[in-house]
Amino acid sequence: MAIDRDQHIKPHHYCNDGIRCVGHILAFRIANYMLSLARSQSTKLGEVTVGSNLLITSTNVETNYKFVVDSSITTPKISIAISRGSVSTLNDIINQISSSNVVIGEPTPITSAVATTTDGGATTQGGSTTSNVISSSNRVSVTLMTMIGCLFGGVFLTNNQRSGPKTFIAMIVIGVTLSSVVNAIVLDQITVEATITIPPGFRFDSLEIRAGKGSVSMNGVQATSLKVDACTGGLDFPVSFGSLNTQTFNVCTKSAVTATDVQLLGTPSTINLTSKSDKVNIDFLLSYNGQAKVDTNQAIDSTIVGSQSCTLTSSTASGRTVKQGTCGSGSTTNQLNVVAETGATVEVFNAEACPTAADWRDPRPSAAGPVSPSIMTTIPVINNVFSGSTNQWKVLADYNNAYEVTNPSAGTTSNGVDVSGSLKISLGGPTSYWIVSETYTNFLRANQPVQFSYSYLFAQANTASLYASSASICAFVGLEQEFVDDPDHWLPTDPSQYTSVVCFPFPTTNIAGSHTAWTVNTASFTPTQDLSSVRFALNMTYARPWGTIPVAFFKSLTYTIPQRAVAAVSPLSSDSELVKLRKPSTTLTPQSSSSCPHLQTGLLHWHNPATWGGSVPNPSSVITLPANSKVLISSCSLQAGTIYQKIIVPATSELIFSDANITMHLQDMYVQGKLWIGSSSCRSNGNIELIFHGAYTTADTIAQYMGSKGIAAAVGGYLSIQGKQYKNTWTRLSVTAYPYDRLLYLQDAVNWEVGQKIVVTTSRFEDEWYPENEVLTIQAVSANGKTVQTVEPVQFYHYAGQEYQAEVGLLSRRIILRGDAASSEPKKFGGHVLTMGNSQFAGIELINMGQRNMRARYPLHFHLAGTVSNSYVSDCSVHDTYYRCVTIHGTHNLTVTENVAYDATGHCYYIEDGIEENNTVSYNLAAYVHTIFASAGGNTQQGQWFNEQPELTQPADTAAAGYYITNAYNRIYGNAASGGWASYSFPNLPNSIGQFKSVVFSPMLRPTLEFDGNTAHSAGYMFMFGSCVYCGGVLQYLANGSLTYQSGRPADSRDTVFSNGTEAWMQYTNLKAYQCSDGVGHWGERIEVINYESHDNLRSGTVFGSSWLSSAIINGRSGNVARSINSKQGFQFYDTWTRTILTNINFRNFIALAKQPSNPQDDNRVLVSMTHSDIYKPQGISATRNITFTNTLVKQRMGHNVTNTGSSRYYNFVDWDGSFTGRNVPSIVGSHLNWWQYDNTCTLSPEWGIYHCVKGSTAREVGNLDLLIPGIINDVEEDPNTVVGMSNLFGPGIPTTGTRRQSPITNNVGITGVTGMGWYLYVNSGAPTQFQLSTRLVPYGRYIVVAMRYPANTQFSIDQWYQWRTPQAGPKFNATSTFTELLNGNGAAYYFDQTHLYLKVVNPRLDNGDDEAYTRGGASVYTIYTGFFYRVTATCTSCNMQVSDDMPTKWT
Repeated sequence: MAIDRDQHIKPHHYCNDGIRCVGHILAFRIANYMLSLARSQSTKLGEVTVGSNLLITSTNVETNYKFVVDSSITTPKISIAISRGSVSTLNDIINQISSSNVVIGEPTPITSAVATTTDGGATTQGGSTTSNVISSSNRVSVTLMTMIGCLFGGVFLTNNQRSGPKTFIAMIVIGVTLSSVVNAIVLDQITVEATITIPPGFRFDSLEIRAGKGSVSMNGVQATSLKVDACTGGLDFPVSFGSLNTQTFNVCTKSAVTATDVQLLGTPSTINLTSKSDKVNIDFLLSYNGQAKVDTNQAIDSTIVGSQSCTLTSSTASGRTVKQGTCGSGSTTNQLNVVAETGATVEVFNAEACPTAADWRDPRPSAAGPVSPSIMTTIPVINNVFSGSTNQWKVLADYNNAYEVTNPSAGTTSNGVDVSGSLKISLGGPTSYWIVSETYTNFLRANQPVQFSYSYLFAQANTASLYASSASICAFVGLEQEFVDDPDHWLPTDPSQYTSVVCFPFPTTNIAGSHTAWTVNTASFTPTQDLSSVRFALNMTYARPWGTIPVAFFKSLTYTIPQRAVAAVSPLSSDSELVKLRKPSTTLTPQSSSSCPHLQTGLLHWHNPATWGGSVPNPSSVITLPANSKVLISSCSLQAGTIYQKIIVPATSELIFSDANITMHLQDMYVQGKLWIGSSSCRSNGNIELIFHGAYTTADTIAQYMGSKGIAAAVGGYLSIQGKQYKNTWTRLSVTAYPYDRLLYLQDAVNWEVGQKIVVTTSRFEDEWYPENEVLTIQAVSANGKTVQTVEPVQFYHYAGQEYQAEVGLLSRRIILRGDAASSEPKKFGGHVLTMGNSQFAGIELINMGQRNMRARYPLHFHLAGTVSNSYVSDCSVHDTYYRCVTIHGTHNLTVTENVAYDATGHCYYIEDGIEENNTVSYNLAAYVHTIFASAGGNTQQGQWFNEQPELTQPADTAAAGYYITNAYNRIYGNAASGGWASYSFPNLPNSIGQFKSVVFSPMLRPTLEFDGNTAHSAGYMFMFGSCVYCGGVLQYLANGSLTYQSGRPADSRDTVFSNGTEAWMQYTNLKAYQCSDGVGHWGERIEVINYESHDNLRSGTVFGSSWLSSAIINGRSGNVARSINSKQGFQFYDTWTRTILTNINFRNFIALAKQPSNPQDDNRVLVSMTHSDIYKPQGISATRNITFTNTLVKQRMGHNVTNTGSSRYYNFVDWDGSFTGRNVPSIVGSHLNWWQYDNTCTLSPEWGIYHCVKGSTAREVGNLDLLIPGIINDVEEDPNTVVGMSNLFGPGIPTTGTRRQSPITNNVGITGVTGMGWYLYVNSGAPTQFQLSTRLVPYGRYIVVAMRYPANTQFSIDQWYQWRTPQAGPKFNATSTFTELLNGNGAAYYFDQTHLYLKVVNPRLDNGDDEAYTRGGASVYTIYTGFFYRVTATCTSCNMQVSDDMPTKWT
């Protein structure tokens, strides 16, 4: 019975005999159990520790031997894994007789002491015996598997009615018997992977391998005596050694023998290499001196490379050719003997070895790149053939039906016509169908002819009542995925009500089609407008009798753009209309060969044995440069393809790379002295690549605290790695790039080269969810450096309008540092570069660098370097990183400039602990930045909390940004950011962290030193309160010492001050943000944004504290047809406790949506406010001045949402020059309530549904009081709210009868209105016996007359109480005799006319100081104060406090 391991075994269908039934079930259960066990077994079994003298025997089992150097161990080991077959434990396959004798393919005796083994983290030990039997676990497994076969045999035999139970029992007996002889069978089915792992520099005294079948493939072995014997069994066993250091070397095998870069450890040396059926190749790192004999089959001659250095004779006898003699000079005691059947190559002298003359140098490569061909003048035809997969297409129609779409298998025909691989569609129900593409990224360009074609075949013959009547190709723009994914396949016949759709008919000539041959239908058309995010749909209409289900086949659906001439373009002359985006100098750094490190005298060649005292170090050893030396690595110095385990540059030494094409594979380099790969005035032109190898480890294999797999410079060490300078490293498009274009027009001239890689950034909003960044290859560059032709056509739309332009960055450099993909990718463990002192990095490309979630293991990292001088990271490229890009840690005065970072995980440009200041981060590009672990979200302002854990060592990486700025007191200018959770992140650190945890210092108090000329886009969408430039989130320590990050609004606001303690503003100047959720988001006390462009953002900004936005363009709709935010808001005023001023702003292109939403705030409105809460109510906190509008209807200028909340009722702002309202005089804007109708200038705007009035008298400001009545209105937050009374406007010009001008009072504190007026407050429950009025906002020189209804004869005790003075309570008020006396008084009296109590409410603590108003750009917002109260106690022993609601009459 054959068993399919991918299927469950099922019991036989017939089971009515007792014993036979038991056999069926038992076999079924055991087989299923054993198959599941086999599937779940691990391939790695464990390892054993060995010594410097080692014999390994594996003659009984196929074994492949490998060799690894591991810096984290101190003694050699053998690691055992199974790549074929099934073995349960290490003891089942290995017998370690001693540390010098290991047998593979022989189980450990039952009580034998086994060297320590590792299996899933467990450690086991054993005892000793001489009993050589298979282990119990393997024995049971083998016995069961043998029994399974016999049980199944018994089952089938018992199905024969002439057989009986005796047969079944006999089979069980046979199975048990056979189970005792299975050991050899199991070994034949096993392949072992044996990896010899050594610490760096380890040399075996003796290493011998006795083998049967398998192989040896090892690099970097050092063994005084090395022997491989695979001749006994005569099985295939190829042998390969690279970078071999040995003295006695013997190999005998049937298969090929290869030994490269061999170095002899001493004399006399003996090498005997025999291949009985194959060939032998051996070469020496430098040269061989000694006796040589090469014996080959007579028919195949041997090759002696460097034979001119040998004296050889050749003889032929017995079918063999023998060449022998002496090679080289010096010792003749060395012996080299080669026996090969199919030929031999012996390189006794390395003709490619580097010269060792002290003045020899590599020829210097040219700085010029490949010659560029001319820019194309004709764009070739583009054929885009759509996939025929059923996953690519859906069939939709105008009522629900499940339309079947299948791919006929190979060989399927319909009426004799091959239809395999086509789309088969059964069309039942309606007569009109949409065959819709799942792909939405297609693009139709205005005025560009296109052609759409498809082949189709009908299953039925056309008749008079069954035929296709019409067909069109349609472009659905913005069709929601929900329609395409609708399980009912529903789409109306006319879908224009749900999406923009443009259709182009096919000619009627071929519509009818055929059922006996494929028909090709082609439509050519020219769109009249750009159409982005298009889903193509083929619309077919049929005539058919009821009940007939037409079946059609479709294939070769093709979208073609014909060949066309390159059209003339009009590049942009400026990148911005308002802001000034700073750009770096276009001048290249002067170069001089006189300053080249590799051309200085006194250098020692790496490849010269004399440099090392006699022999070049083996790559597997720890290589320490000689003290007081300068060692030069040239193009031919290194052993190709070999990994250099560790290189140490002592403090008095220097390692210098030649300016040449060099590839070096290495794990660790520790620089205490200096490393030179070019210098600032002698940049390297050569293609130099350092590839870092090494499996994941937390060990410090470089040096203590320096980690593994990288280059680290100690304190006092110096790194200079500087390749060819490219200008500019990034630029912006000057002309929009369309899909299928091959030419990119750039704003700045570049010296980029043919063959280099570039990245073009997205022009969409949600960069992570809809990635449209593209990496392209340069095919040609124009003479003026402003046009680049690419090998691949552009795939997506990349916008370049006056508003903003997609960035284009150069990824390629001539010096490359990369993590080896094989060892780096599985655990995101790439290489890293760390320096603790002055260093210079320029013109480097870093790929697969950084080590995920490992602190201090970043691609490029200044680590605790203190205040540096003349140190920089310039014009580098960092892409496809595992952890960050460039890190500034405990370092000051560093320059990070003109770099390009793309496809990075975690914060990219990273200022680490918050202590770092006076650094310059300028002219860099960060694009496509990814979060770690999760993307911080949340439905409240507080966001989400994340704690430090192994998968998230820095919890703020859940909000990864292009630029992570823990301390704002740095210079950040001229940068661009595309994508990320945020573009620029200013997290709040209450105290510095990491290495500076114990330092008492609050980075969040530091203001910006400079933040100017930066751009940000395609970010801020992962959190509902996110933004491109984000000042928010809190990173601090928990009580247990681990980090925690809260992504949203901090509990303690960012209160920025200068070092002397005076208030300081965060300032952003010349900022451009586009395609963001919020352009600017700031949770802090002080922020000013001056010279600002906001385009296509959901909102230009949401800011807290005292904030000023001035000199800005806020644009609701750019010319980018790929923009993906439909509903936008120009600016949102906050609802409480802020001071916001908008001046000199042009709002433009806020266009009403075609489908009007119920909430006007969702309809592309200029100004909106938060109106959702009754708890949070606006005071007089918002102001505007010099506001202009372009292409924006009056209706679109305001979006006030009318809700039953205090934040909606008290919405207001002051239009200081009337430019917003169009009054052209200072005006007050209030909400929809007539409470704001304080005089006859007030108008209820029909477009906005709100009041606006001439501000008039200087007494008129927006004021705010908190009314507190015990048991009715308390200073607590209550939701839902309850109306407890009404506030009514009274005073000059306000009628005392008729419709009142009023607003509800709720159980949540806070009443906002206009000062210089009367506020009559009526409480539904009656006149309060106690109440307080907190003068939150009554500006200096302003007042509010408060009236409350009381019964006659009420007595009052009234005073003023101030929390911040001693004594807190003031003197008791006296009553005035007239209302006029009260009105003219200082607010320290009251008036009672036996119906109403009147108070003139002022704030006497004010003195008109500068801190009482925030004034910017000719507009002011007054300061809110707390702690000052009017306290009122009312008594009336014979009164009924249930008073009528009568308006005051004293002030008319």
